[in-house]
Amino acid sequence: MLAVCLGNRDANDNNHKSCDAFRGSLPPHKQNLTVNPLNSNTLINIKYKDNGIIYSDNQDINSDLNDKLNLNCIAQLLPDCRANVLRALQEKVMEDNSGRTASKEYFKKLLDKYTKQDTYKVPYVGILIKWLESKLLEKRKLVSIFIPSIVASVMTFLMYIGEMFLLNGYLYNFGSGTIFNSIPGIVFAPIDLLIIVASGCVTALIFSLLNRKNSNSAELL
Repeated sequence: MLAVCLGNRDANDNNHKSCDAFRGSLPPHKQNLTVNPLNSNTLINIKYKDNGIIYSDNQDINSDLNDKLNLNCIAQLLPDCRANVLRALQEKVMEDNSGRTASKEYFKKLLDKYTKQDTYKVPYVGILIKWLESKLLEKRKLVSIFIPSIVASVMTFLMYIGEMFLLNGYLYNFGSGTIFNSIPGIVFAPIDLLIIVASGCVTALIFSLLNRKNSNSAELL
């Protein structure tokens, strides 16, 4: 059994109701829901905008949220309430970290606090959980992009070092001109340094695109 909000069930106007109070005012054949609190696969499709609007890119779930549950009820100021709760959390994060970027551990601790509420739950906790999940996802993205790009540049650099050993301290020269000539004091030419940096940049771009694709497929933005 699941507890549900009152949804302003005593309102005379059904459009002023929300949650099951609103759904109960619909014809029986329109009350079936796709979204299921007991099925996390349906919940991950739920998103929030900064202004507190709740929605989903999944048309069926978006219909549940808006047409069957009326969770963006303007009469109850539901989007404004969500936005205010989110703003309060964001201000707390800024205050706790003195305006600096908060750590992954900090966001993880906050997320655990809100997801492990067994009895009393903070009102509009859903938007807080989604925001914290998005911050943790950003942290993971940074690591998953930064580390592979550094590794790619280091590996390219080591390949040049191996080439130097094979050629007794020299490198292949594939052209003439400033960009192909060794820089005074080192063996590397500008083109070699450019290739080393480019290998990291290309890797970062590839992993960035992969992360974006995975984020869209999981619909966790």
